[in-house]
Amino acid sequence: MRTYQAGEFFPPGCSIEPVEDSIHGWVMRVSSFLLPEVQFAIEADGSLTEISSTPYPFSVSVKHRRINSVSTDGTRIPVDCYGELEQCSPTFVHVYGGFGKSNTSFFSSQIASRWLDQGFNIALIHTRGGAEYGTAWHEQARLQGRALVRYDVESAIHTLQDQKVCTPQQTFLHGMSHGALVVASTAMHSPSLASNYLCRVPIANTRNIHIDDLSHKWITEYGDSRVSDWEAFMKKEDPIAVSINGSLKDTAWFISAYVDDEVTPVSHADLLVEKLRANLAAVTYYRYSSPGTHQGAVSSQVRQEHSDQFWDYLTTQAGKTNKLFCEPALAGSHAR
Repeated sequence: MRTYQAGEFFPPGCSIEPVEDSIHGWVMRVSSFLLPEVQFAIEADGSLTEISSTPYPFSVSVKHRRINSVSTDGTRIPVDCYGELEQCSPTFVHVYGGFGKSNTSFFSSQIASRWLDQGFNIALIHTRGGAEYGTAWHEQARLQGRALVRYDVESAIHTLQDQKVCTPQQTFLHGMSHGALVVASTAMHSPSLASNYLCRVPIANTRNIHIDDLSHKWITEYGDSRVSDWEAFMKKEDPIAVSINGSLKDTAWFISAYVDDEVTPVSHADLLVEKLRANLAAVTYYRYSSPGTHQGAVSSQVRQEHSDQFWDYLTTQAGKTNKLFCEPALAGSHAR
């Protein structure tokens, strides 16, 4: 058996999808934030042959670099970085960390044109809770292990900042659905880790998930709030239940949610916004009443409009930072 790896046989920092093709036999479709698509055929002898390539015409030099952070228990946490990566710049840090779902790179014309081509960076943190390294990688971060995801995120962001990828003021921590729960929980524990927190269609309140038929399935991930286990661990990771360790007055938040979301009730976002505003955070909240699902607006035109609102907000906030200046790290400190 021959093993192929990204960065060795495939372009680095990419996601790989096997596709069966009648002409070439097995075809591997490869893409990333930097690359719309490359197709490789697997020949009879097991070798790879590039069939086609679709590059994106970036006007700046963008590349991939993998760094490794060390979490609190000594576990190595990989972080894939994309961008110019020559100096501190606004950096979009994407997290998920749950339900055995891997955090993978993919091509988006908006990410390419409105972020990377502006000289900004993207970082994917491969926390525990995902599936990047098998079942155990996910299992470690369920139930009593929930805090490990947050520890992984905090350690990874400190590493990004120590390695001059970004400053705290240039860190944009982003998550969707469960990823938004991770973002909000991380911010409650470590508000000064970033200046901007972005939570879209967030899960933010696990206290009453047993009531709803769909969210009842989340109990295997978060625990059952009707028993003492939830009090023992999830209360410390639930954005609504956890106490804030410090002040949110210097943080800016983007929250978006759909009234018709069948997966995460809009009440999750409502409660999160209420808590943030009560603690003096600057909040931009898009509470969409147009027909939509957990994946976005039903209408493709409206979905595009909502996406534009997000990127308009993001690029405006990024423009407020000085990407040509990187504050020297304070020895032994990650303070602002």
